[in-house]
Amino acid sequence: MSNASDLNTRIQFFEYAPSEGPEPGEVEKRQLWECWAEVYEPSMKDIESLSTTNVLYSVTARFRDPRGEYKPSNKHYLAVLDDAYQDDEGNYVRFNIKKMHPDVKNKRFIKVVAEATEWASK
Repeated sequence: MSNASDLNTRIQFFEYAPSEGPEPGEVEKRQLWECWAEVYEPSMKDIESLSTTNVLYSVTARFRDPRGEYKPSNKHYLAVLDDAYQDDEGNYVRFNIKKMHPDVKNKRFIKVVAEATEWASK
């Protein structure tokens, strides 16, 4: 069970919008929320729930339920504010949220599983 000392990594949630112009892709629209979290490698069960193609990196983040202040969505992106999650240019990698649910062991927490298909910031 997590306690306050386990929430030792800062994470941010972002909303993206389609980029304007002829090139496909998305651009960062705005930051939605930021909090402390426990970030770790996904379990095998979590990995099985992710896309099976082109997933290079995945993370699981547990954080306190924001109680309506923010609600995670699979349309949002997650950044882990830790040097281990930076690309070669020093930008934090954006992970696409794929799965989110209350933590079954402690309903005061939410767990999200996110994936990145490339190690580059958007």
